[in-house]
Amino acid sequence: MQIASKVYGINTAANGVIYFKDGTAAYLTRRFDVKADGTKYLQEDMAQISGRTRQTAGENFKYEGTYEEIGHLIEKYVAASMPVKENYFRLVVFNYLISNGDAHLKNFSLLQTDLGDYTLSPAYDLMSTVIHLPTETDVALQLFDGDLDERFYSSYGFYGQSSFRELGKKIGILPQRLERILTHLLSKGDDVIQMVEASGLSDKAKNTYINAYKDKLRRMGMTQTMIAESVNSECPDVYAPTTAPLNLTFRNGTKITGYFEYSPQSDELKKDNKYTFIELMNVENYKEHKSSEYMTIVEGDQLTDITYAQ
Repeated sequence: MQIASKVYGINTAANGVIYFKDGTAAYLTRRFDVKADGTKYLQEDMAQISGRTRQTAGENFKYEGTYEEIGHLIEKYVAASMPVKENYFRLVVFNYLISNGDAHLKNFSLLQTDLGDYTLSPAYDLMSTVIHLPTETDVALQLFDGDLDERFYSSYGFYGQSSFRELGKKIGILPQRLERILTHLLSKGDDVIQMVEASGLSDKAKNTYINAYKDKLRRMGMTQTMIAESVNSECPDVYAPTTAPLNLTFRNGTKITGYFEYSPQSDELKKDNKYTFIELMNVENYKEHKSSEYMTIVEGDQLTDITYAQ
């Protein structure tokens, strides 16, 4: 909850930890559905809004549905839905990164405001379930119908950046906004790890949390913005001129060295976070022939690091 609030700026329920005399810790959270006069704001979770109960959908009703469906319910019931959908999308990706495999329908709610309209409630029940349940699934709900057949998942058996870009697209988030949100979420690794290390978790729990978090970052790769800033922080552009060759490190541990090179394919490839690259061994042949056969297509979704070659 603190990482969501302090690192990522996610609106969360006020919370904290107190300690009893015997040293036992207790988690406290302030109710956000109670007004100053003691009356309540109307709040309904997504299981209620979608009409799912034990009677209508069985014992596992809160695990039925998809994150896409929640996005469409927000669009239906929230007047100014676009910023709310963006905040919701940010929360879905955050849950994936911290290994919260229990973000089900009842953990997302709409809350009535003083004006009588509805918005997404502050986030609650944010936790890294992998600490307690090592075999917990990555997500409580599917991202969208057919997500297991999506190219990335069908190739690797887990969700990656392209999976979440597709979810964002399906709930109507603009590509530029998706890029900004994903970049923000994937660029805070050091801050997250620092907070986990400073927490009251046991050393074993800290290691589990951090290793799972790092694994999720590897799965997600780098956004176009992250790549561009690694190439040239002063004038961010994937194809900015470089003074030395670049070392690219991929999720599977392989590395290549060379230069990003703009080509007629580049604009179309960028849409899928892919880029044309000339490996050092092909530089002279490319200069002579200007042929795409000497180019390598690099997927940003597979990259984990970019540095300048020494």
